[in-house]
Amino acid sequence: LLTHLSTVLPFSISLSALLGAVVHAFYSDVQSPGHGVLWPLTMIAIGATTMSAWVTGATIAFSAGAARRVFFGAAVQYIVYVLCIFLLTQEFWLVIVNYIPAMLFLLIIFILSYVKYRQGKIFSGVLGVSLVFAASAAQFKRVTIHPVYFDHNVLYHVIMAAALFLIFVVARWFLAQENFLKGESR
Repeated sequence: LLTHLSTVLPFSISLSALLGAVVHAFYSDVQSPGHGVLWPLTMIAIGATTMSAWVTGATIAFSAGAARRVFFGAAVQYIVYVLCIFLLTQEFWLVIVNYIPAMLFLLIIFILSYVKYRQGKIFSGVLGVSLVFAASAAQFKRVTIHPVYFDHNVLYHVIMAAALFLIFVVARWFLAQENFLKGESR
């Protein structure tokens, strides 16, 4: 399950950001066929990020059995979320409601891990997840640096790039811990 931290979590965030960038850059008209296909895919990818955040945090903090239970709970949540996308709404508030609890959970796990291990690389995870929240807030509040060349969506993606790098740093640290991988550090 730790592979969620090293592969699934960064991949799903990257895919979400890429799809979102394509939608905002080329298919901003909600009536366009491209938007109709790519926006739900963007939301689904963000949902995979949510699921990965739950599983990653549980894998770091809990026993293997407990982490598996969190995985199954997160899978059920993901299925319900995807059904909501197709049956209820494709508005962005659904994304926010879905992923804020999972990212808060992951942030708390990174904070507790930092307190336990006192490793600067774990603190990069704290900063990375914090930047995810900062990027989302900037996008939601439509913070712009330049109205044409650096709007709120571009700013979001630039901040997310930094967040992904920091999450990658903590992922490499956790994967390098042989005792951690064996579950001996719990």
